Amino acid sequence: MSFITSNKGKPLLVRDSYIYYVSKTTATVKYWKCEDRSCNVGVHTNTNDAFIKTVGIHSHLQSPEDIEVRTFKENIKRRVINETTAITKIYDEELARQQMSQTAAAIMPSSYEANSGLNRARRKMTPVLPTSYAFDIPAQYQVTINDVQFVLCDKTLHNKRLLLFGTDQQLTFLFSAKHIMMDGTFDTCPPYFDQVYTIHAIKHEKGYPCVIGLLCDRKARTYRELFRELKHHATRLKTTFNPNTITSDFEKALIKAVVDEFPQARHAGCYFHFTQALYRNIQKLGLSTAYRDTETTRMVCRKLMALPLLQLNDVKLAFEDLKDDSPIILRDLFNYFENFWMTDIPLHLWNVSDLQIRTNNNCEGWHNRFNTRVNKHHPNIWHFINCLKQEEVYFRHQVIQMRAGATGRPKTKRTNCVQRRITTLADHYSNDEINLGEYLEGLSIPCVMPRTMRQSCLDKIENICQVYQIIIADDQTRLLLARFRLWPLVFIPRTADMGDFLYVDEVIWNDPHSLLDTTNTTTTSRNSTIQYTLIRPYYGQNPTLSSFFIDLLQVKQQPTLEDYLPLLSNVTNKTKDYIWRCIDVITRLAFAQNSQKLVLDKCANWTFIPCLGTENKFYKYDDPLFYPHDMDIARLFTDTLLIVNPSGRSKVP
Repeated sequence: MSFITSNKGKPLLVRDSYIYYVSKTTATVKYWKCEDRSCNVGVHTNTNDAFIKTVGIHSHLQSPEDIEVRTFKENIKRRVINETTAITKIYDEELARQQMSQTAAAIMPSSYEANSGLNRARRKMTPVLPTSYAFDIPAQYQVTINDVQFVLCDKTLHNKRLLLFGTDQQLTFLFSAKHIMMDGTFDTCPPYFDQVYTIHAIKHEKGYPCVIGLLCDRKARTYRELFRELKHHATRLKTTFNPNTITSDFEKALIKAVVDEFPQARHAGCYFHFTQALYRNIQKLGLSTAYRDTETTRMVCRKLMALPLLQLNDVKLAFEDLKDDSPIILRDLFNYFENFWMTDIPLHLWNVSDLQIRTNNNCEGWHNRFNTRVNKHHPNIWHFINCLKQEEVYFRHQVIQMRAGATGRPKTKRTNCVQRRITTLADHYSNDEINLGEYLEGLSIPCVMPRTMRQSCLDKIENICQVYQIIIADDQTRLLLARFRLWPLVFIPRTADMGDFLYVDEVIWNDPHSLLDTTNTTTTSRNSTIQYTLIRPYYGQNPTLSSFFIDLLQVKQQPTLEDYLPLLSNVTNKTKDYIWRCIDVITRLAFAQNSQKLVLDKCANWTFIPCLGTENKFYKYDDPLFYPHDMDIARLFTDTLLIVNPSGRSKVP
């Protein structure tokens, strides 16, 4: 006996594949009647829903498929209401999780059919979206999932809004930390706010997000107000907020606010932000080619990046020596470094020689995690708060694990190797075994250009372009590449370190020629309309590549069954996702081209026939067949099995 919920939210009892609704309730008994109004069978339970007896005999057959579908729909609806995950993703996850019969899969509403009703259910639980910064936060959004106060601060600041989120447990954890990190992100910031700002407590070299703020701007007065609010809460909790070390980026307004509010703290800038800023200026000054092709230029740039690793008292002398010996092509780079890093920013702020943790990668990692869970750009405020609530649960879980002795992610071999080298060089220098120039040169060797995701993808595109110029010279190869859409499109930046590397078959383009235009192009993807970066900055003016790209996007001939069928003839070491994609394409083409017999003939000699067993694993044969994804697939490959003499069942290697 189990229970499900009706479309109107009423409880329904399920027993022996029949469904019952509550007819009446007394002080001791609940009377349930069969959902089929022509049937008089009833079930009695006590008020705690314990079974007592069944009364009568049913006048109709059971419908277990209907129960499967209702359970599936109820699970989806519950998640849609309680989660912020995309509805289509919830649908697909529940479809994969629930082992449905073929009949249930056939009568179940498709994702498209269910979408509108599920959207209505979600909207009923979501307040009206704000149209300005002045809006009320409903009570359910002011507390955590456990009904603990979550909004720490909600005030108007300079005709704008300041919101801080966190629990007393998070605050207590933050105030007890000797080292904190701070960083902002913009991609997940809701409308009417300027940035999402997070403050992390560092314990055992691991970061824990404790306070998440929605700030109205990036001015010193706003940061000061943020810190003063936290100090106010520290007083309320009978403690203080005086960290020994603060790590952040090099934003001047923030630096000023930290000096004002935490004058005794050691404020250290993020070493990664330092090298990233230097790298951007190397690009901006047109030195990328010189860096790549000239070892002298490359070595000097790396020595500049290594300056923060020297002892503070040695930095100025090392910089002057490096400047005197640098090639003339780097004059503008040294002028930038001297004016900004040696003058505008205090040396102690970007010197990290005495720190064990030199970057705020803990913050960056959390931002990447949070961006993934929000799963949209500039979400509405209610979606944003719901995601924060889930992160608060994650925080509590992480703290429990830490207190139980769990350790964070171990450092990589490369990180440990670099640290050992830095320590060894420092020892050699302090023992006068090497001079300052040799010390800096040794430190510069691990200092390669920062490899952000964006730069990594751009490098891939550059390399692929060079390869394609060679291989598309052959007409047959060119046709094959076009048919299979084997052409990398472009890296789509979301932030400086995040983005998507899309391929042609993942995008539906309104106008292929517009990609080679000089203005931004709006394209339609599978999920939404997004502004994409153009091809031209990455593929340049190369007429061969441009011509081939347009040919590829407009190609009429698509891959055929003859192209795809060999892909399933040997599935050794292939992933489940790979196999299913091949099955799906073959099935679509077989029915679209009325070529089922061709599939039957080709599959007859295969060592593997794609069947999915009850354990959701691929087998050579299985009885009965179970294809939860698509009835066309079931029909096609069921027919295939009729011409095969199974000799046993074997798992795909």
